[in-house]
Amino acid sequence: MAAVRTDFGGCKDRFLAAENIFRQLKKEDYFLYIGRIVKRKGVELAAQVTERMGKKLIVAGQGKITDPNEGIDLNLPHVEFAGFADVNKRKELMSKAKGVFVPTYYVEPFGGVSIEAMLSGTPVITTDWGVFSETVLQGVTGYRCRTFDHFCWAVENIDKCSPRACHEWAKTNYSMERVSLMYQEYFEMLYDLWDGGWYTLHPDRKNLDWARRWFPAESTVQNQSFVQEQQKQIIVPTPTVAPSPASPVSSFKNNRDWM
Repeated sequence: MAAVRTDFGGCKDRFLAAENIFRQLKKEDYFLYIGRIVKRKGVELAAQVTERMGKKLIVAGQGKITDPNEGIDLNLPHVEFAGFADVNKRKELMSKAKGVFVPTYYVEPFGGVSIEAMLSGTPVITTDWGVFSETVLQGVTGYRCRTFDHFCWAVENIDKCSPRACHEWAKTNYSMERVSLMYQEYFEMLYDLWDGGWYTLHPDRKNLDWARRWFPAESTVQNQSFVQEQQKQIIVPTPTVAPSPASPVSSFKNNRDWM
């Protein structure tokens, strides 16, 4: 389970607002970074990627885009500073953005912004460690990246992620109602330690809410398409051919349309 807190970091209202605002809005032509404007949150990386890709970046949150103490200077032509964003401003920025950057450098324990963005129907572009490996479905609700090339590719292909899939994934797995069941089972496990211990059984159990997940239909379709594409790319050699077949890895890299 993701390292969530029962009050979602003291911002329960923002998750409820994001869920209530979701609808099939037409996306506007900008990307969003929202959160603390500090180097370790990766805001500079978001600015570098969008600059390379010729995209507009809106930065919103606590801090300044030019801060010598942080070693940050984002006073760039393609960057727009929106200042602090309250609940209403945040839900508008998130729901209309093409994608939300959450490229945290450190091991993120939860990353509430990514969940809020997906609840708003907006895919996220994150680093590929910490909680994101659990909360972001690769190619379905966003992209997890490890290199500058990955981040640029994610920006170029963000439209492949479905707003509906983003919303359904976040709502069915990270809403207050869903997470409460995970906490209930967690505390029941602790209670068992003081009762029957490790060997305590629950014959009336119907599922494992601790680790249960619901997946949007798009994730199944994408996985099937990926397998089919791999099968097309792989060359099976025949006994009469002496040279080794072309590496499918090389063909993927030269003509990549997936991540």
